[in-house]
Amino acid sequence: MTSSPLDTILPKSRERVAKTCVCCGNSSLNKSPAIVMPFVAHRAFGWAPVTIDDSWGLKTIKSGTAYTVCNTLFCPDCGFLFLDMRFSEEELAGLYDGYRNAEYTDLRETYEPGYRERNEGLISGRNNINEVEEFLSPILSFPISILDWGGDTGKNTPFKHANKEFHIYDISNVIPVQGAEIVTKERALRTEYDLIVCSMVLEHVPYPAP
Repeated sequence: MTSSPLDTILPKSRERVAKTCVCCGNSSLNKSPAIVMPFVAHRAFGWAPVTIDDSWGLKTIKSGTAYTVCNTLFCPDCGFLFLDMRFSEEELAGLYDGYRNAEYTDLRETYEPGYRERNEGLISGRNNINEVEEFLSPILSFPISILDWGGDTGKNTPFKHANKEFHIYDISNVIPVQGAEIVTKERALRTEYDLIVCSMVLEHVPYPAP
């Protein structure tokens, strides 16, 4: 079996805490202390913030609010900014179960006042689709076959009305917009497309590199 040039740069293992870039494998990363977003820690791990006070009886730990600590890593080679703590499939399932439903929204609103209103704005659709289409149009020949990987309902997909095939692969199990078809991962992988959209997805994938 011959090896690919990518074999020399892509991560060889998928550690719990990443020490190399999860996209390109670079080991020279910039690092800054951070915390896991409290809502994410609650949903993925069942870890809510706690207040440490004298009742804990700790001798060397200062009182205050304890959060889930991590590091923010930046790769100067490929420009990827990411969390060093990587999530398991089970943890991701807990995070995205019932994505944006009432329970999800209520808990997130508790941690992030104002999220409900922002969520409603996302549901109604983003307002930059025209700019995206203007950017991509010069390199496409219409009509096109399009896949929106992680596209939710498809309301934020460009070229919804200038395609011959409009597929969506998404885990949210929602009803797609008119003209779109929800497809399985297997079907998406065996279909050829003129355009694959992967918007606001990579930050939700533990190891984007294959």
